[in-house]
Amino acid sequence: MGQGELTLSVDIFEFGWKGKGGLLKNIHEEFKAGDKIFVQGESGAGKSTFLKLLCGFYPVREGEIRLNGCNIAEIEEEELFRYIKIQFQESIILEGSLRRNLELGQSFSEEEIWNALEMVNLSGFAKENGLEHLIAENGKNLSGGQKQRLALARVLLRKPPILILDEATSALDEENEQEIIKNVNRYVEETGAILILTSHREALKKICNKTLFLNSSV
Repeated sequence: MGQGELTLSVDIFEFGWKGKGGLLKNIHEEFKAGDKIFVQGESGAGKSTFLKLLCGFYPVREGEIRLNGCNIAEIEEEELFRYIKIQFQESIILEGSLRRNLELGQSFSEEEIWNALEMVNLSGFAKENGLEHLIAENGKNLSGGQKQRLALARVLLRKPPILILDEATSALDEENEQEIIKNVNRYVEETGAILILTSHREALKKICNKTLFLNSSV
């Protein structure tokens, strides 16, 4: 895979399940380092499907998606997931310590962990309870907002070149959401990452330099 400037190119002629909505047609876009893209469309327009295609979750038969010039279908899964991280609205939280939920078997420095927690406004909770604080199965002892922030910290800890957020801040109050998005925006500007996001709160569009409109076709 090419190691030049970060690019993500999309050529989708048609994808979807006819008669069930969410049929994607004629999407031709190129995203470059530092781009922040707001994906917009009515419910059923295929926003989540589009984001999953970018991650290689579904094969694109009529078209292709290229990361740094290479078709993602030809990139090893481990390498692809190193480049692209996605956070959905629903957060997967494991039973175990706060640290375990962040590291997921990988090793990170204390500084990296605390920086990620700071970015999502979860450092206060972590300082009060400690990194070994026990999280219940499915995060039953956390609020919806805390679960989303923990899941987002896990993603940011890995410093992905391409960060995809699919309604990933929907459970947050406006103040927390704005602060976290500001931190994510700074991360993109400092690292040259690509940010792609969807949200029912169009205020988040303000940080983006591109908007992609998806229209539902059946």
